[in-house]
Amino acid sequence: MSHSAYIGSPKLSDMSQNCLTRSFWVVAALFAALHTIYAQDYSMSIEIAGEHTGAVGEVDLTGHTTYQFFLNLADPADQVLTVFGNDENPTEIVAPAGYFNSLYASGPTAAGISTEGLALYPSLSFDSYVTIGLEHEPDLGGGESFIIVNEDIEQQWVSNLFFPSATSGESIYMNTATGGSWFAMPGATNAIAGDDMSVLIAQFTSEDCLSGILHALILPADGSPAFVLGQQFNCTDSGPIGCSDETACNFNPDAPNYPGSDATCTYAEEGYDCDGNCLSDSDSDGICDPFEVVGCTDVEALNFNPDATDESGFCAYTEDLNCADEAACNYQPFSGPAYCLQIEPFAEHNGLVGTEDLTGYTTYRIYALCENADDFVSSVSGDSEFPTRIQSSTSFFQSSFGGLTGSEQNSSLFAFFPSAAFDSYISIGLTESAGTGEGNINTIDNPGNPWGESFEGGNDLLIDDTIGGSWFIFNGNTNGIAGDDFRVLLAQVTTDGDLSGSMYVQFFENGSPAQDTRKLIDFQQACYGPEEFAACEYPESLLDCNGDCLNDVDGDGVCDELEVPGCDDLSACNYDESATDNNGSCTYPSEGYDCEGSCLADADSDGICDAFEIPGCQDSDACNYNLDATDADGSCSYAQGGYDCDGNCLTDTDGDGVCDEFEIGGCTDIVACNYDAVATDDDGSCEYEAAGYDCAGNCISDADGDGICDEFEVMGCTADNACNYDDSATDDDGSCDYCSCSNFGFSPSDTYPLSVEVYGEDLQPGMTTYRFYVNMLNEDDFLSSIFGNDEAGFELSTTNGFWNSTFGGSVASDINPEFFVFFPELIADSWVTIGIESQNSGAESAISTVESNEQPWVAAFHTGNELNGQNIVMDDFTGGAWYVLNGTPNGLPDANGRVLIMQLTADSAPSGRINVQVFQNGIGENDLRFTYEFDGTGEFNPLGSDNDSTDGNACGCTDTEAFNYDEGAAYDDGSCIDVAEGCVDATACNFDTSANTDDGTCFYPEEGFDCDDNCINDTDADGICDEFEIAGCQDADACNYNPDAT
Repeated sequence: MSHSAYIGSPKLSDMSQNCLTRSFWVVAALFAALHTIYAQDYSMSIEIAGEHTGAVGEVDLTGHTTYQFFLNLADPADQVLTVFGNDENPTEIVAPAGYFNSLYASGPTAAGISTEGLALYPSLSFDSYVTIGLEHEPDLGGGESFIIVNEDIEQQWVSNLFFPSATSGESIYMNTATGGSWFAMPGATNAIAGDDMSVLIAQFTSEDCLSGILHALILPADGSPAFVLGQQFNCTDSGPIGCSDETACNFNPDAPNYPGSDATCTYAEEGYDCDGNCLSDSDSDGICDPFEVVGCTDVEALNFNPDATDESGFCAYTEDLNCADEAACNYQPFSGPAYCLQIEPFAEHNGLVGTEDLTGYTTYRIYALCENADDFVSSVSGDSEFPTRIQSSTSFFQSSFGGLTGSEQNSSLFAFFPSAAFDSYISIGLTESAGTGEGNINTIDNPGNPWGESFEGGNDLLIDDTIGGSWFIFNGNTNGIAGDDFRVLLAQVTTDGDLSGSMYVQFFENGSPAQDTRKLIDFQQACYGPEEFAACEYPESLLDCNGDCLNDVDGDGVCDELEVPGCDDLSACNYDESATDNNGSCTYPSEGYDCEGSCLADADSDGICDAFEIPGCQDSDACNYNLDATDADGSCSYAQGGYDCDGNCLTDTDGDGVCDEFEIGGCTDIVACNYDAVATDDDGSCEYEAAGYDCAGNCISDADGDGICDEFEVMGCTADNACNYDDSATDDDGSCDYCSCSNFGFSPSDTYPLSVEVYGEDLQPGMTTYRFYVNMLNEDDFLSSIFGNDEAGFELSTTNGFWNSTFGGSVASDINPEFFVFFPELIADSWVTIGIESQNSGAESAISTVESNEQPWVAAFHTGNELNGQNIVMDDFTGGAWYVLNGTPNGLPDANGRVLIMQLTADSAPSGRINVQVFQNGIGENDLRFTYEFDGTGEFNPLGSDNDSTDGNACGCTDTEAFNYDEGAAYDDGSCIDVAEGCVDATACNFDTSANTDDGTCFYPEEGFDCDDNCINDTDADGICDEFEIAGCQDADACNYNPDAT
């Protein structure tokens, strides 16, 4: 699954799992079948943008180097459509020492570097990023576009370019079937080569060289098709993808060497050069010397080897050999010299033996043939003068459950591992461990020739070096004595090749070491070799060597095993010409019939022999039918239709004397609507007028002429906007209630309402921060996108625009939460989102955006841009959106059952129109679209829903004489209040709590007095209110006497 592939419907509003916008056809084309072209005029170069020896601003970059990757194009108008990677065209950027990601960059691309940030933080210039022609945020007014990244959710790499991030600085791989990419919008000026005919595609700052491979899709300006340019690189060395190993057949001196670059190398096969010629071919026969097979090449020879390429010089023929098998007809006992070798085939294999496939293998046993029964075989040895060799033109089978010597064989294992019985081993008279009186086999080798170890590996047994070696037993061990068969086993070998070799054997004649005989015996001079058994002639099966049956009890010349029992009578139906013994099984035809059961005479060919024919009526329906008749004689007579031969009805179910066949079904009830006078049987079809109706279906009584009979009228409320609307009512009884309910019985939870809330006041001085949420019905509902186009317009308005932080981003996933400590005002930044309020983490997805070239809106959330903080409109054909893909956890509701979609900081309340796409229960096919119109804060239901921003019926007081008459009310809700005149001013002395209409009668106390003419304030209780007291001299004799003083 791709995180942000824009593929599918031409409408930006149609954003399902496989959606988003025709404007991004480039991304779809990216993974189409393209011809990979290597053009000489196109290449990649890597330049060093800086070598750092100390701190850059606040960051220590000592030992780091900044590399910039450029694509060099052929025409100023050439375009770089995308840099991408997948399983067929991988992109891999291997960074052994990692790379530097700046804390102050707000994204994986160069577009995340703000110009303000560059001025404040010098190290930001050396941030590692991917790009298409940008070194910082784009100039949208100048035709540049943001960089869009695309990653496989199973192989995420975008977070590798973020700090802080768990994967920050890790190598980047895009080599899955889904792959990944980064690209600019088609036609963007930053993707065009320009006068220097190069486009910057990446920058990395690292302590070590980077290496790998890159693929880019390039659109030539000359109108030729887009092509894929592949380049591999190591440090600043770059070139075409190829093999850098000088020993390979496809070595390319221009291909840079980097770890893994030898994956493209091809090498000559063993023994051959790159042109397929033998490195060594002594006889010039086209077969390389290491692959030559020595053997007999004569197809007429008994030991012909079809795999042999070089003649061995030893071919065996039947005429040269004697038969050594006593069971053969031409057996000839050996009459040659004593003390020699016998080589016998012990078993020939054709298929699996246990779990081992030994097809084509033969097991041989090699014996020392003695002259006397008490002769003793002491040893087999070899050196350069008297070599002992056991060789095969192929190799020897060695069982993992066997051993080098016969005394190491364990016969108890053969039942479990049958192939172990055919292990190749050396011996002196033993096929298993030594018993009483026997002696185990001893071996001697030397470090320069570990012949036993080599033989156990399936190789030839060779004891032919200067030092030599041997295997032996001690004199007196009974397994070395020849015995009645005059022979002692020296070896068992299993191979699918030809045997050759020689053995140097030590014999003690009559068991006496004083009569020591040592013979070097070549396999070609063996007393009996495997070919001598091939010369044997054997009788045919069941016969002796004279051609007579071994078993013939009846002496008829047919062997008992070949006798065929059966009928040998020529006149019998089952005569068997192959039968040699009559077994009494003969069968004969019945009288009048042949052996096939056919009549000897049958004139009418009816299968009944003429002698057995019976004339008569053969029709079973006739009254005179004869069951035994075989020939019809025309005598049949029949009953009348519907009657039997006695004139009775064949069927008269109701016993009315009218045969059922002649009955007429119908309604026999004279009062029924469909009475039938000719009917003889009532068939239950009578129809009667329904209660209240005549036979024509008309009401007998319908006072109001509404087509509903009076007796079926249902009284009730028939107004569909009433709270007590009854859809079964046919007559309105005046009971309608319009005001006891609101919103037609629906509550906001029946839809997906939009909530606009105040998040904070004065987070930015003089402004309010608002947050927008979409409330979900189900915990697995998925909010996919917010969108607008020509069919569903999007508007976002504030009176004086909205506020953006210098260090913020257009989407919440661009907000680095580490910045909040350094820039507290960032908490009030304006941005759009789906479910997250800062940089995504874990399985969460970054927020993707789409915009029309004619109606750009993303830059409205960026400071330093002419669109900064402006109102947003998306209502053209292409449209715009922000979204995440289905399955991303941030599209699911939070603990409060809602999804955050936007934060806005402004000095006036926002208003507008928003469109939302929801996948109910997270299922793409359950695609719901909602449109909200909002003004200020509150909860807003979708347009067109059952409770679409309505208060239902206009209810209130409709009495014009009432105190609370409501001229906008259509329905009286019983709330009318009668007019009650009186004084309604609570400060008046005659205030009337029951009055609701002022009649002008209110009167008030004089200043300083209450309604009972008492002073409100009279501290000295002299009857003169404190407000009216006059301070002065009250002594009439005084010079300053004041007669007004109180």
